[in-house]
Amino acid sequence: MEQTKRIKTKTPLNEKLPFILAFFIPVIIMVGIFAGKEIYPFGDNSFLRTDMYHQYAPFFAELQRKLTGGGSLAYSWNIGLGTNFISLLGYYLSCPLNFLLILCPKGFIIEFMTYLIVIKIGLSGLTFAYYLSCHNKTKDLGITFFAVFYALSGYMAAYSWNIMWLDCILLAPLVILGLERLVYENKFMLYTVTLGMAILSNYYIAIMLCLFMVLYFIVCMINLPACTYKRQRDDDGNEIRVQVRTNYLRPIVNFGIFSLIAGALAACILLPEIFALKMTASADSTFPTDWKSYFSVFDMLSRHLVNVEVEIGLEHWPNIYCGVFVFIALPFYIMNKNVPYKEKITKLALLFFLLFCFATNVPNFIWHGFHYPNSLPCRQSFLYIAVLLAICYEGCRDIRTYSTKSLVGCFWGAAILILLMEKIIDAPELSFHVYYVSLIFLGLYALCLYLYRRMKITRITLLSILFVIVIIESALNTAVTSVTTTSRSGYLRYTEEYQELTSSAREKDDSFYRIEKLSLKTKNDGAWVGYQSASTFSSTANANLSDFYKKMGMESSTNAYSYTGGTPLMGALLGIKYTLTTEALPDSSLYTLSATAGEAYLYENLCALPLGFMVPLELDNTWNTGLGNPAVIQNDFVSRAAGSGEVLETVSSSANGDTLEATLEEGGHIFAYITNRSVKDVDAAMGGRSKSFSHVDRGFLLDLGVCEAGDLISLTAGDDVSISGSLYRVVNDNLIEATDKLKEQPLQVLSYSDTAVDATISVKESGLLFTSIPYDKGWTLYVDGAKTPISIFADTFISVPLSAGEHTVKLTYQPEGLGLGLLITVNAAILLILIYIVSRYLAKKRGNGGAPEDSAAMEPGADGWLSTDAADLGLNGTPADTGFPSAMDTGELMEAMDALQHADGYAAHPESGTSESGTLKFDTPAYDGPGLDVPKTAVPEPEVTAAQPESDGAGTVTPGTAAHNQDNRKKADASLQTDGISATATVSTADVINTTASVNAPDTLNITASVNITAAVNTSGKTAAGSASGKTAVNTAGSTAADSTVKAEGPSRPSLAQTDPLLANRTLRKHGKATKQKNARKGE
Repeated sequence: MEQTKRIKTKTPLNEKLPFILAFFIPVIIMVGIFAGKEIYPFGDNSFLRTDMYHQYAPFFAELQRKLTGGGSLAYSWNIGLGTNFISLLGYYLSCPLNFLLILCPKGFIIEFMTYLIVIKIGLSGLTFAYYLSCHNKTKDLGITFFAVFYALSGYMAAYSWNIMWLDCILLAPLVILGLERLVYENKFMLYTVTLGMAILSNYYIAIMLCLFMVLYFIVCMINLPACTYKRQRDDDGNEIRVQVRTNYLRPIVNFGIFSLIAGALAACILLPEIFALKMTASADSTFPTDWKSYFSVFDMLSRHLVNVEVEIGLEHWPNIYCGVFVFIALPFYIMNKNVPYKEKITKLALLFFLLFCFATNVPNFIWHGFHYPNSLPCRQSFLYIAVLLAICYEGCRDIRTYSTKSLVGCFWGAAILILLMEKIIDAPELSFHVYYVSLIFLGLYALCLYLYRRMKITRITLLSILFVIVIIESALNTAVTSVTTTSRSGYLRYTEEYQELTSSAREKDDSFYRIEKLSLKTKNDGAWVGYQSASTFSSTANANLSDFYKKMGMESSTNAYSYTGGTPLMGALLGIKYTLTTEALPDSSLYTLSATAGEAYLYENLCALPLGFMVPLELDNTWNTGLGNPAVIQNDFVSRAAGSGEVLETVSSSANGDTLEATLEEGGHIFAYITNRSVKDVDAAMGGRSKSFSHVDRGFLLDLGVCEAGDLISLTAGDDVSISGSLYRVVNDNLIEATDKLKEQPLQVLSYSDTAVDATISVKESGLLFTSIPYDKGWTLYVDGAKTPISIFADTFISVPLSAGEHTVKLTYQPEGLGLGLLITVNAAILLILIYIVSRYLAKKRGNGGAPEDSAAMEPGADGWLSTDAADLGLNGTPADTGFPSAMDTGELMEAMDALQHADGYAAHPESGTSESGTLKFDTPAYDGPGLDVPKTAVPEPEVTAAQPESDGAGTVTPGTAAHNQDNRKKADASLQTDGISATATVSTADVINTTASVNAPDTLNITASVNITAAVNTSGKTAAGSASGKTAVNTAGSTAADSTVKAEGPSRPSLAQTDPLLANRTLRKHGKATKQKNARKGE
């Protein structure tokens, strides 16, 4: 049969408009909020929030430095003594859009991040609109509303500053769509590529996406029909369709294979990340043994309300707001008779299961990669939002088929639920305005639907009002709960001065050294400014190094460590040769002023040790790092490593309640160590100076600075907690003696890069070469050209035993797993391309029209979606070919409908546009002109072969219910009336497809052909038939009649005349009040 193309009834702009709006509305809202909050360039504020302030901005700066300066992406010296940058890249920076940093001016990294977030929010709306469009086969403007709520959901309000998470949020709708195509159409490319991109962009959130894919795959498999249809050629070369039983094994195998390929595509990032994570503190998480519930599901529903304060702390509340309209739309979905019961049950069960996971500890642990998150709870909640909005849209597609009572009942049910929440739930973040603002928006939505349902407003008016309400609600929620600001100029302060000072140090000193700041703005200041630092805050932080810092009295936590609390000895040991400060330091024998720039100073530490130096061979075994007190541990080190006296001398002090006091007999650099871990905050007074400390319970030394003899030092604990601890004074002479001793056998660095160090050393006496390079399995050590095993000093640093004499030492770095990961990625990409090429070749060979995959399932009938000849499927899946080409089945019918609509001035269906599911929908301006002229159409003579039905009635067609509502289910309903003219068309395809057309034109219709179509449908013993006829045929070119019968299995679906009383009422208003009332009662 000759294939015919689908006729498009909308302009290209109208088809693109939902997607354009889905992208630009969230973008405009975010930019408008930024302008209102004076975020640069609208003012001096910035959108640097929590981790974006402390981590992402510095890491973006380091990435830009590497991209523009030609540095290696494998390793960075500017973060935490040296770190595996590939692992950091995989966690924070691997989104391909980030590489546009190479085009960004250096002074505008904050703005690059800020507006990249805005772009990703817009893309999230776009991809969700695309999913709704493809899933429901529609380009209705209604998808825009739900796309906006997805893009500006409570999840985005809480976590939009987590810029690296947004990639998975915007890719999730495409991955879900790809999975549906994989299961229902055997198409693998979209699923594999988008899932691979999600894993590559951010493996952490991709873990949650992969877990959800398993759950959603189960839902898809449950809704997979028992029978499918395959296209093939008969002996005469004609294309026919053959019914085949569904092969349930095939989608299971495909899901497994292509999920693995998707993971393999990201192996170049994923594999090094896995090895790096083994060195982090999160690797020690243990599986919970007891089940606990955090809160009730009812309490969680309150998180759907407008302006609920987002949760980013240690509480477990999910951020699931996505518009209060869901309180009405979800009941619509449950009432929607066009959605099969099996699909409703499985999707609602999936929603409930996701809510259960939010509220329970063990699923929460599993969802977060077998790890309890450190704040920022329920990081997978965007998946719940996506499912909820998708089914809510399905519930609203047939809005006019619901009775007025149903609409009113849904509103009052939702309103009562919100009022019950106000009565029952006692939470500080749920103030009274949250409930009543939500009720206001709920009432506005309900009023619009009510007026539309009662024909008080036109569709274009409804859409315009809804756009305004949706924009106001989403913008209000985002502005109130999301966008917080910090001073842009405050963040950038001293950055240029520090960069000038570090550049001057590099010009006069080309040796390997590190730099630190006395007062840190963030623990990643080295990455932000561009110097080799000893501090970091990162989820990929080395756990052993963090533990070492804690033992030495420096600040450390699960995923951070810094030089805060570092003594001059620790600065020397870690190779910190220069110190940045914004205050001039008093004269000392330990340092000297090197350079100044504005209000910033650079001091050279005279006791700094080189990158490596020799220590006694037995030191690693004899030095006891488990003594508990950092001062004691450091004194033990200099004693055993250099044979020197104490570098931290105890100062006599006394504790009284919450106060620790001492009067200095001798001046010097003073440190305090608080032993009571209940103390979190301390206020210190030293002579005429004062200083405050927080997080003291982390056990780091408090640097009180240089004090004079006779100064009174007073430490007061906050919250009236008893304080206990000790004071220590740095003994400069002993420190100089110890460091001079350790400098006697230095490692002379000849050259170094991001991934290599070349050096020589002259060893006077055999011993252990200690380096301040953190141990990582990616390092390879060569001594005198021979590969040598690495020893790990104090479970933290690279070291190696050396004999007396001259030696060359070379260290090279390649992240563990990177080579294998690259190999797997390349092979996976080649394999995927080969599979695609082979599948395309086989599809062409089978005559599938060049489809990339063999789509053996879910082919539509005469809905015009695919360019195939019309072949309507009966209720039991039996083909009942009308013999008409698809242009006659839908194309010309749609043209006729369009003409009828223009004459009447009303949309033919409450949904706008030509539904790609087959639903006939029009969005054209009203036309009040006289007359009607339907184009002349030659109707081919049909060939009908079908079994005779068991008929017990005629005049009504009751289509069956499709087995699922996915890409394979298409519906088409169009209904229009004018004075004496009515036309109704219904098309459904899947396992169940029926077509009914009815045209009555008593006086005014100029029709070219009289068409009679009768379909008898046996539905559980009941038969219905529909007809289309021209009562007065003028200029009739010919007549055609076709009769066919189909047997039905399963529940029946009401005809349009039964389910849309509104259309019947509207016609009856023109024919008599009594008849209207009678039929309206029938409809309801």
